[in-house]
Amino acid sequence: GVKGRSRIRGLVSIVIIFCNPLPPPHLPFNCTVSKVRPADTALASLDGSRLLSCCDKGMTGYCYSCNKRRGSCSYCCHCPARHQEFGTQVEMSTEVFSLSGCLNSGDLADVEIVVDCSHFPGTKATFKAHKMILAVQNEVFKAMFYGDFAKEDRVVITDLHPQGIRGLLRYFYTGRLEVANGHQAACTRTAAAKYLVPKLEEKCLSYVKGHMKLDDVCPILDYVLIMGEENLLDHASALISRDTLGVIGSSAFPHSTELTVKFVLRHAANVPEISVVKAVYTWACSTRTRGVPGLTTNDKELDIRPLMLPLFPELRFLALTPTEFVEGPLAWKIFTADEALAILSNIVKAGSMVMPKGFCQIRQARAPTPKTSMRTPVRGQVSGSRGASSLNVHHVPHEVHEVESLIRPARLYVLR
Repeated sequence: GVKGRSRIRGLVSIVIIFCNPLPPPHLPFNCTVSKVRPADTALASLDGSRLLSCCDKGMTGYCYSCNKRRGSCSYCCHCPARHQEFGTQVEMSTEVFSLSGCLNSGDLADVEIVVDCSHFPGTKATFKAHKMILAVQNEVFKAMFYGDFAKEDRVVITDLHPQGIRGLLRYFYTGRLEVANGHQAACTRTAAAKYLVPKLEEKCLSYVKGHMKLDDVCPILDYVLIMGEENLLDHASALISRDTLGVIGSSAFPHSTELTVKFVLRHAANVPEISVVKAVYTWACSTRTRGVPGLTTNDKELDIRPLMLPLFPELRFLALTPTEFVEGPLAWKIFTADEALAILSNIVKAGSMVMPKGFCQIRQARAPTPKTSMRTPVRGQVSGSRGASSLNVHHVPHEVHEVESLIRPARLYVLR
């Protein structure tokens, strides 16, 4: 009868409940834990092996979090409350861990990397690292530490700058490019090229091109010209041409190498020649006094001619005025008496004397010259030393007399 049918329904309900255990308290009543399916990976648990889904495919499910009834097993994926509930575990799974602390402290390190390059004296550095971390990140280190020809626990590198190895190691430990300036990025790029890390090479190149400042030009050139990193020269030369005065006036220029000074002089533009000559003189004095106790740039016995002599072909002494030459280069005692006489004579009158070998013959200034001064001298005129004015032939004797009046005390000054 009716009672019998009710009892049968009750028994069936009990059987269904025992066959389908209740889900955990944090799940909707009609959801259970099942195997992972590709469509439901958004609800994967921490171990990735099980997830939250509806009971049976095709059953109408009801989400107690969003109070909506859906007919698919992925209804919980659309519930904002469900994402909020598992937000912590998702954040933990995507967190990027940094091992820079291990590199800085050297805890549990099992390899010592010594960098001592003869091209950069006084920059020797030692780093304590971990073989497994380096081997996992890089195939070269993997072969070095775990290959058939594995080396000892001490590696000596003699062809890279310490800043380059430091940047390379920090990239392996953090996954990021961590440099403070363009010079460090250039050094790191060379190390990345040697150890076959193309992504790091690209990052370093982009950093140098995007962050090179006036104070960075000379240190970068010092490194690039020694190591042959030609990819960075174009950007440096463009910056020099755009703001030569800023480069030669930077705090790094007096401490540059001779190769860097020559490179700057060859790309200098839009700057008075007297500024260039004075900057080179400052560089020579700084180089001469470096490492010599008690010697200063104001020392009267400071002999800088050997340092400036290789740069004479790049310095346009003929573009100076007679006053600039007498008060500047002539007073620095960097010429012989014959050289000073010939240069000063040619400054006032081109071709008046034979220029000594090894000196620049260019008379034009590096700064742009007004169009009115660029015209070719007509017959009966002599081109001025800077192209800004012309001298009539009838005034030449007066100019020659002026040259003689300047040369006479100059000769006595040099001989003295």
